[in-house]
Amino acid sequence: DEHTAATIDFGENLVGATGVGGVTLRGATDVVLPTGSSLPINEALGVLGGSAATEISIGTDRATVPDLEAAISQRDPDAVLAAVLDGEAESRESEDARSAFRGMLVRVVDLVEVGLADPREQISGFVELLLELRASARESGDYTTADMIRNELVARGIEVQDTPGGTDWDLRSG
Repeated sequence: DEHTAATIDFGENLVGATGVGGVTLRGATDVVLPTGSSLPINEALGVLGGSAATEISIGTDRATVPDLEAAISQRDPDAVLAAVLDGEAESRESEDARSAFRGMLVRVVDLVEVGLADPREQISGFVELLLELRASARESGDYTTADMIRNELVARGIEVQDTPGGTDWDLRSG
């Protein structure tokens, strides 16, 4: 990834990530090494070669990177903030710690970008599909299904307006 380095340490038998972002190993499945983390070379080769590497465990010298990922996976904003603040405190210790902290900030900003996205844009594909199914049900006279789709959308905070020009929708505010 941009502004990031993959370091292969044959003495320690590790592939590591340093810099601003993370290192992505692309193979049969992608594995992302967050900055400050490492992976045994044989596991990295398993990913890159497409053969099933047994258990992949990404290690790190910094406690904050896994703390951040755990907080993110638990969707706990207080824990995310705590991990970032810990990372900031540790960032004064070394260049690796500063790299890990910068990587944490990039990861958090990526999440904020998703969180700040217009929720209407995030769900529009699903809503449009359901409205197409509803229109098809109405055209075939299956009003029970059409009403069920409308009622389920309304129950989930989506206003549905039938107009002479077609069906419009919007997210209910509040």
